[in-house]
Amino acid sequence: MADLLAMAHKMRIEELKAQTEMEKAKAQIRYIVARVPEEDDDLLRYLVEQRILPGEGLVITELAPYRGVLSINAPMQQVVALGMEIASQIWVYPIENSKNL
Repeated sequence: MADLLAMAHKMRIEELKAQTEMEKAKAQIRYIVARVPEEDDDLLRYLVEQRILPGEGLVITELAPYRGVLSINAPMQQVVALGMEIASQIWVYPIENSKNL
């Protein structure tokens, strides 16, 4: 049992190290949402409606910082465009070996 707990702890540490702001993530990689901002009720409501929530998977399909937006395939397979300011408040981590080309 102690070995399983140690392994789970190590996996969690690696996951935390791999977290990045969504705006800094790479396109065409599968990510899991780690954190979303909770301070803005309207934004949180929108993220809930789109299922952009901790534990949910997504793929960044387009990064366009020159336009100030990125596009993702959200959990319901809908395309969602987010402003870079919002994307900077959402933390994600990559799923191992998840190139989605």
